[in-house]
Amino acid sequence: MPIIVPLAPATSVTDRFPGHVSAVFAALGLDRSFIESEVAEMSDCRLAKTNSRSLLGSMNEFVYLGKAFSDDVRCYDSVELSLELATVPCGPLYGRHETPENELRAFAVAWVNDRSLSANPKALG
Repeated sequence: MPIIVPLAPATSVTDRFPGHVSAVFAALGLDRSFIESEVAEMSDCRLAKTNSRSLLGSMNEFVYLGKAFSDDVRCYDSVELSLELATVPCGPLYGRHETPENELRAFAVAWVNDRSLSANPKALG
């Protein structure tokens, strides 16, 4: 899921990232318990290089599209830009849900359903 976070000030980008994730997920209308769980998992956040050419290619494409979309009057801020980028078909998601938004929604629904089944074992049959 492309989450756009202003880099400056760089020293606090990892502290600000969970808030941006929460704002984007809330704008998508995802379940509050799912958002809280995902943000809690980000309490220990680190930046690192990747050796994944596929990931790097996707990130470069999002950067390119982000520059184009940010010139568009529809994208006023980082949340709106993240939401716009999330609708772009993404190669690694072909054959599944095609866009980051659809993939995330499917994951969140499955997470909520699994959690509901775990809380109610009788529902398993």
